[in-house]
Amino acid sequence: MANRGTKGRTVQSIEQDIDVLCIELGKQRNADCFPLLLSQQDIHAELVDRVFDDLTKRQCRSGSLDVIVASSGGDIDAAYNLALLFRRFGKEKLTFIITAVGEERSYALGVRRR
Repeated sequence: MANRGTKGRTVQSIEQDIDVLCIELGKQRNADCFPLLLSQQDIHAELVDRVFDDLTKRQCRSGSLDVIVASSGGDIDAAYNLALLFRRFGKEKLTFIITAVGEERSYALGVRRR
């Protein structure tokens, strides 16, 4: 897929590109891929239900889950609940791919640096 900028594109077309890239990553890593991209919002309690619905809709059932996280932070209790939720879907293997935006806040999701 060509590297296209976001200027002049619809949110829907960007989301479609993200979905395609997640499918490709999942095939390469033999895991389901879930993008948690929160550029305009923080982690909050209502997000947990939406993420559950999205994980179910995406049929993340392989037991291995890669979560791409881009967040500037948010509510610690909601982040903990998200971590528990991701563990349910990534029972065999759970990997967080942290972008630079949310790296310092990634510990709330149970991520450790190597």
